[in-house]
Amino acid sequence: DYMNELLEDELLPQNKALRWMLNDDTYSEQEENDDDDKWIQRFALVTLWYSTNGETWDTKDAWLQPDINECYWNTKETTSTT
Repeated sequence: DYMNELLEDELLPQNKALRWMLNDDTYSEQEENDDDDKWIQRFALVTLWYSTNGETWDTKDAWLQPDINECYWNTKETTSTT
């Protein structure tokens, strides 16, 4: 079953993304950000980060900043949280 594999295989980018969102992400926990579409978008971007070795990117800007909106991850401006 795919979900079991996702939860068990810590090397999968999806697993890393899920663990990041559950353990490190603070933006998704804010009350006004309980929209499923926003959560899915954030999960997809975090999965992209892990699946493409984001830590090695030349331009990382604010990627995976846990307290800001994911729309601002690829910019130098990180002041907005909406």
